[in-house]
Amino acid sequence: MNKPKIELHKIEKIKNGITILKDINLKFSSGKRHILIGPSGAGKTTLLRIISGLVKPDAGETEIKNLKVSENPIEVKKYLGIVETDSSLYPKLTLEDHLEFIRNIYKINKATYLKAKEEIYSILNFDNEPY
Repeated sequence: MNKPKIELHKIEKIKNGITILKDINLKFSSGKRHILIGPSGAGKTTLLRIISGLVKPDAGETEIKNLKVSENPIEVKKYLGIVETDSSLYPKLTLEDHLEFIRNIYKINKATYLKAKEEIYSILNFDNEPY
């Protein structure tokens, strides 16, 4: 059995004295789709921000491809792609513009980018030009 690509160990987050996440243990395997479902305010976005290294947990550890996010914050970003729907860097950019912007920041090879984009668009049932 393959080792999970993303693992969360005893993640906790407290915000303004309120426990947002407590003792979260998850394993996300490669090649599978995973969905976080919960009501508004349940901690889904906070958890994704912890996984991506944008927010530090108050306790616990996240590993991506066997790398601890806390010890390798730049390296793990090579393996992540998270786009928040309500928090755009540049609200006037199209989805295509955002993707190209991120590709340039991370210096992703154009051919690699186009192949990955095509696969993602296919999974999401987008035609050539989404929104």
